[in-house]
Amino acid sequence: MGRHSWSHRIRVERCRVISADELSRAGVFDMGDGSFWTSRWTNSVGEETASVNYMLTQGGRAIRFSYSIIDGSSEQSEVLDYYVEIVATPCNFGGERRWFICPLVKDGVPCGRRVGKLYLPRGGKYFGCRICYDLTYKSCQEHDNRVSKLMKNPHMLLGKFRSKDPKNSLLGLRAYFKLIDLGG
Repeated sequence: MGRHSWSHRIRVERCRVISADELSRAGVFDMGDGSFWTSRWTNSVGEETASVNYMLTQGGRAIRFSYSIIDGSSEQSEVLDYYVEIVATPCNFGGERRWFICPLVKDGVPCGRRVGKLYLPRGGKYFGCRICYDLTYKSCQEHDNRVSKLMKNPHMLLGKFRSKDPKNSLLGLRAYFKLIDLGG
């Protein structure tokens, strides 16, 4: 069954994200060792809310991340400085695709997953993969397989409407309104 909107998992849409594809399109991996650049995040009015400095190292096989975070309870700033390994895989029609190796350690075991994006959720210290942070997508939280089944089966939908159980009736109403919204 799909995740529900009341799930307490953090969504990837609410995290700071660093994408290997975007860095590759910007030519970052072609700059050479010692190249330095910055990613910035802004709020809805254009004020900078965060930034991360990077430096390509080890012959393009790693990126050095450098940024500071502020502990909300003590207002103390902590500077973080660590390396993230980069690997490349060949593409079918030439060239190569770059990936990050997740630098997080969970339960004493390094993750080491090859990922295209690294995330930093609110309250997190290090950029890591979606799996390590147990992140989800908005679409996963909003999808309900029960409603989808009812939308495909009018007899089941009618049965939910006629049900004496309020939960079943409400489920039928959700499917009905979703059908109306989709024009079906």
